[in-house]
Formats: sequence, C-alpha cells, structure tokens
Amino acid sequence: MCGILGYVVRSPNAPALEPGVDALAHRGPDDAGVLYRDFETGAGTYRAGLGHRRLAILDLSAAGHQPMQGTTADVWITYNGEVYNFRELRSELQGLGHAFSTETDTEVLIRAYEVWGAGFVDRLDGMFAFAILDLREKRIVLARDRLGIKPLYVVPVGDGFAFGSEVRGLIDTGLYEVTPNWPVMLSHLSLLWAPEPKTVFDGVEKVPAGEYWIWENGDFERTRYWDIDLAAEADHSVEVLDELLGKAVENRMVSDVPVGSLLSGGLDSSLITALMAREAGRGLDTYSIAFRSDDQSFEAMPPDAQYAQQVANRLETNHHEIEINPDIADLLPALLGHLEEPIADPAAINTYLICRMARDRGTKVLLSGMGADEIFGGYRKHLSVLIAAAYRKAVPSVVRDQVIHPLIGALPAGGQKSGYRYFRWAKRFAASASLPDVDCFIGNSSYYPWPDLEDLLEPDRRSDYADTYSVESHRQRFETSADRDLLTQMTYTDAKLFLAGLNLAYTDRASMAASVEVRVPFLDHRLVDLAINLPRRQRIRGAKQKLLLRQVAYKYLPRQIVDRPKAPFGAPLRSWMRRDLRPLLEEYLSEKRIKERGYFRYEAVRAMIDANTSGREDYAHRLWGLLTIELWHRIFVDKEITPSLPS
Repeated sequence: MCGILGYVVRSPNAPALEPGVDALAHRGPDDAGVLYRDFETGAGTYRAGLGHRRLAILDLSAAGHQPMQGTTADVWITYNGEVYNFRELRSELQGLGHAFSTETDTEVLIRAYEVWGAGFVDRLDGMFAFAILDLREKRIVLARDRLGIKPLYVVPVGDGFAFGSEVRGLIDTGLYEVTPNWPVMLSHLSLLWAPEPKTVFDGVEKVPAGEYWIWENGDFERTRYWDIDLAAEADHSVEVLDELLGKAVENRMVSDVPVGSLLSGGLDSSLITALMAREAGRGLDTYSIAFRSDDQSFEAMPPDAQYAQQVANRLETNHHEIEINPDIADLLPALLGHLEEPIADPAAINTYLICRMARDRGTKVLLSGMGADEIFGGYRKHLSVLIAAAYRKAVPSVVRDQVIHPLIGALPAGGQKSGYRYFRWAKRFAASASLPDVDCFIGNSSYYPWPDLEDLLEPDRRSDYADTYSVESHRQRFETSADRDLLTQMTYTDAKLFLAGLNLAYTDRASMAASVEVRVPFLDHRLVDLAINLPRRQRIRGAKQKLLLRQVAYKYLPRQIVDRPKAPFGAPLRSWMRRDLRPLLEEYLSEKRIKERGYFRYEAVRAMIDANTSGREDYAHRLWGLLTIELWHRIFVDKEITPSLPS
C-alpha cells in the first residue's frame, strides 16, 4: 500500500512535488520517488509530475521503486493498492511475448495498459488508485477501484489538475488553498460523514468508485467501467457463497510480508479469521481491542473482547489485545489530521490503535470483516426501516403521532451511571418511523431529525431538506434501484455511499496513519453482486439478519459466535463525552468560538451539552460531530493546530 501524488500544469507554474510527497510518508515509509516530464500540446507546454511513497508488500526489493517506467520512457505509473489477480494477468501478458523484471503487481499494471489501453482496469481484481502518464498520447489516466476502497482526490489547477491519495499532499505542494464546502459540511453534521464525490474541501472531489478518467488537451473524459449489477434477484446456495468468500480471502492473503486479522469477535471478522486460519494454519496473528471496564459498563457495550478471545482460542491464533486507554483529548486532533475530513466515527480511533499495535509486532497487512453489513443487510437501520414500513401500515397515523411517539420522546436516554440502550433505540425509531421509505432510511442514517438540525443552524446556513447534498445523494441511489425491493435499495445505497464515504474512508486513513494495509474480502466485486441480489428471505427473516452468511459461518464457528447480538465496531463515546472529553467540549464549543464560526446557534449547542450531561437525551454523537467540525477548522482552515501522532 502506498501514497500517490501528482499534477499536470502549465510548465512555468509547476511547483515541486517533494513537500507533498514528504507529507505522505506515513502511507509509504519504505521508499519515495518523484518524476517530472514536460510535453507539448496544441495549447502549449505542460509539466507532468508523479510522486510516490511506498509501503513494500510485494517484491520488497528496490525493483519495486515508483514511479515505474513501462517498456519505454514514454509511459510511467504511480500506483496505490493491491491487484490480487496480477499473476494471472502477468501469465497472459507473458503469453503475448512480454517479459518482466520485477515480481510486483505495479509492473503488470503498466504493461497491461500498454497492451490493452485504459480499459484494462476492468480486468483488475483488487483495490487500487493510480495515475499513468502516457507521453506518446500526451495524456494521463486516473483510475479507482470498483468499490472505492482506495482514495483518489482531484482538484483543478488552471486548465490542468492535481491528484493525490490525501488532500494534505495537495496542500503541502501549494496546489490547493483550503476553503470549506458548507453543503458537504452539513452532511458531516447530519450523517457524521459525507457522500462522495464531493468533499468538505471546496473544489476538491474524488474520482468516483468504478471510474477511470483520461485527461487530454485540457479536458477529462470520464468512463464508468463498473457498477453493481442490479439485473435480477437470485437465490444462491451456502456452497456457492462459501466458495466465493473462501477464494476472496485466499486472494487477499497473497503477500511477501506477514498478514494478520483484525478480529472484533463479531460474525463477520470471526468468519474471515476462520477462513484465514484454514489457509495459514495455527499461529495466525489476530488483533482486537478492549475498553476500560467503567467505560464499557456505562455504554452497556457487549463484551466483544471476550468473544474475540473465544474465536482466537478455537482457531489457535496468536492473539493480541489492546485496551483503549489513551489520552483521547490528545489523540483526537492528531487522528483527525490524518482523516482529513471531519468524519465523526470513533471507530477510526479503534482502527488506528489496532493497526499501530499490529505494525509494532511486525504485521504490515490486516484483513477485515468490513462490508458484510452493507451488502447483506446487517445494520440495525436496515431492520428498523423494514419494521417501520410494516408499522406505518398497521398503526394509524393519529395513534403514532399523538400517542406512541410522544410517550417514546419522554423516555430518558440515560442516567448518571449508565445509558439506556433500548430507550435510545426506541427514540431513534420514533423520529423517522412515519416517513416514506427513502426518508425513513435517511432518518435512520442521520443523527438529527430535520427540525432539530434547522434549530441548530444559524438562519443563513439553513436550506430546504430536499436540496441538501446528503438527501439528494441518497434519493438518487434509491431512484437508480427503484425497481427492486426496499432491502435491495438500502443495501445498494449503502454500498455506493456509506461504504466509500465512511467505513472505507476512515479505515484507509487510520490504517495508513500507522503504515498498515487493510484488505476487505467481503468487497470482492463478485461477492457484492451476489449479496445485493439475494432475495430478502436469504438476508433477513424476522429479526435475524445476514441469514445465508450465517449458514456459511456455522461450518467454521460455534453458534454462540455466529448468533450473538449485533455489536457495532464503536467506542464508549457516551462515557467519553461525559468524562474524558468534557473539558474539550467546553473549550472548543465555547460561546465565543461558536459565534465566531457563524454556523450554529450557541443556545442550541449549549442545550445539547446540558441535556446530554444530565442524561435527558443521548447527544453524544451530535456533540462528537460538532467537536470534529471545530477541530477540522482549527487544523485545516485556521492552522492553529499541527497534529502529530506518536511514532
């Protein structure tokens, strides 16, 4: 795994790439390289620059140095990712008479481009983001993998552009000056993340997942080479899913460095670990996280660490556990500097700490169970929306609105010593249960009912609900899948938006901050197509979710692991907000700073802090979101904070 950076700009205005490449050192501490080439077009002279930071995973020798040349000095590549079928492609190219001088997948990619052109990306099985400079055609090709596992940012620079794995590379190169994008920031406020391709950095977008772009003569030609196949609903057997998932795991264990498992103790990560152990045998390194007992008690969190240990014992892995007891107030600004966008999911902290522990123990690659919930329908929100649809049919609106919902709204969210989890769930359900399907789904994904969000914002920051970026993005995906059932619409939308916008984004940034590569077998594109097209009866029956996947898991794991209640890969946020982070809240969300910023009404912010502290309401995630937005401004706009993670 690596970091890439580059540009095509008018030659006299081309800055040095080295400062930006240095800013990406955490993504590739093993090697660095920069290439500059000038070329003439009908519009004038351009300079192309390619930069690279290398985390050596395949062929650890110096032969894997990037930017890498093709068969001639006219074609170059800078590449971030892993292509799991590179050996098959290499054999095919060798059959066409091509010789290779390295054992890297990078060399396979550039040769494949030379033979098959930009459309070769459709042949790739893996996670990737790359740029290929073709001086023969005077063009540059940008491409991103099917699901958006690896990031690729782009910003216009005159009639050229710049690109990178992270925005900080663009900033440190001097190619971009930070300006906030309010519509996207509003999405971060509501969802705690933002849909792609827009970003909170105004003018900076991401190449959408499953696309490649060709820049030529000052313009981009954009091509979508893959999308989730929604052709038809189809039943599949346990054997088919088992074989497909087993192959996905096997492919993702290809490495010249140690590979371990990110084991939470839940169904998904436990199944991935079991399949890895089948390939690797005893002694597989597994890594998990635990929380302070008082935090876990306050949060009413399930004992994930105990389940992870049970799985490790059964599979005879070499298990490592870290207890989260860091100075959160110090770690949060530093980690947010690596996340770059104000993603307000504390799971990023878990991911970073686990990856740092793995790296300290010599493991540079981890496999994760991420993605199964999105494609099989495993989140509580999926079940909640399906229940809400039945609830609207069964209960008259007057009873819902005048009797049931007011009673639920009066329930406390927690006491002084613990939170009331079931009351929290009931309050969240009632907030959106009476809305149409798509709005109910958005409501279950949001941390603010629309009236609460409007009340928080200063009047000049408000907009119509339907016109907000996050609502528009979700409705577009629901419309694309309109001829399918509600569960498929939700899982398709999550696979297109939630995965890339939140889970994959924080996983990439947090893991690369620790110089560790995370691979996601559930996001093999063939597996995604299969899962999203399963009929509802093979995914959800009653209150039981991910049915077909569970049937596979029964072959490898005990029932107490497979059938345990769903547990999020989260953190004791409610405890932190009332204790560890309370001083930070008071400092960063002070009346003076809130009014200077001009986004939010201080009275509404103060009311949330007080209601959360008393336990009347559960506003921990809302306050975490406000905190990350303020920190983002201090880091990237005001430049008051220079975040630094421990080495």
